Amino acid sequence: MFLKDFLKSHPSIEFSLEHDFSRKITEGIISLRLDLGIVVNPVRHPDLVIKKICEDHVGFWKSDKLHPSLEKVLIADENLMQTQNLLQRSKKGETRFTRFIRTSSLELVRELTLQGCGVGVLPGRVAMMNGGKGLEVISDLPTHKDEICLVYRSERREHRTLREVVTKVSASIK
Repeated sequence: MFLKDFLKSHPSIEFSLEHDFSRKITEGIISLRLDLGIVVNPVRHPDLVIKKICEDHVGFWKSDKLHPSLEKVLIADENLMQTQNLLQRSKKGETRFTRFIRTSSLELVRELTLQGCGVGVLPGRVAMMNGGKGLEVISDLPTHKDEICLVYRSERREHRTLREVVTKVSASIK
């Protein structure tokens, strides 16, 4: 949300946006390949500044279009630690989900869930995009609390442009 105004007020600055798992973004910052990252549940490291900007909750979501015959279909990215944690905590001796749709795209999980193809594992912020109409969290299943942080190297904290980006991102995400 900050990028349009930032680009207008800083015409010489260019951005390269990289999307990956938080652990890989953190590794890129530590190795100086990346300047700054928005990271979920970052691993603490002595060379990093980690600034919490908000929290989110990952949970099981369903659509008002979900047919009862598709309630055992799970739509999720099984590689995410949050998904693995939720699945383990939701089993409790029974198999709640018997069919899976696997995808690494949270946007696709959201869209398929909205269409009623099954139950999606989503962060609340993704589920509520565009007002979140048509989706509701399944309250009798567990949720996973996430901490969303800006992460950058401590020696770069005095860089004027980086400070401005940190300030603008922090203000826009709350």
